Amino acid sequence: MAYLARNRSLDQISIARTPVEQPVAAGAVLYEGAFVTLLNAGGFAVRAGTASAGPVVGVAHANAAVPVASGDTSVILDAGLFSRPLDAVHPPVQTDVGHVVYASDDQTISRLAADGPMLGVFMGFTTDATPRGIVLIDQLVAALYGDLGGLAITGALSTVADAPAKAVLTSIVAALVARGATNSTT
Repeated sequence: MAYLARNRSLDQISIARTPVEQPVAAGAVLYEGAFVTLLNAGGFAVRAGTASAGPVVGVAHANAAVPVASGDTSVILDAGLFSRPLDAVHPPVQTDVGHVVYASDDQTISRLAADGPMLGVFMGFTTDATPRGIVLIDQLVAALYGDLGGLAITGALSTVADAPAKAVLTSIVAALVARGATNSTT
């Protein structure tokens, strides 16, 4: 696990949509190819792994000038499928395909949420001599899988008589709670 110290290849496999531009936070160093998140407080772009930032919303298309004040410069973010190195301690495994993975720094894929922000959906492995992970990174994915800390779930699951329906609802509630929602169902 090591943060970028210079530009790197984008390693983009496919483009999911047109690139978008985001203003950069004061003092943020964003190298080409870095996983980029947005600060929760102001929405300015920073590299993945920065405290108080949300899920990864894209990959820096080119390195951005380091701004003195937030918003002085912008970075173009690419989305799509990217091939990246796997975390040495918590690498994704085959059973992680189709599930959310995390950024252990601004270029590395981890399967453990404690390692960093939500990165995207794990799609599989490359066939290189040293396998790399393939991850789908997109702002829509970030929004769908992001933190649900402001969501409160209420209701009476105990009144649901149909066992299969109750099981489905219980698993949905558990998934929402795992992403930050609060549960006050009975």
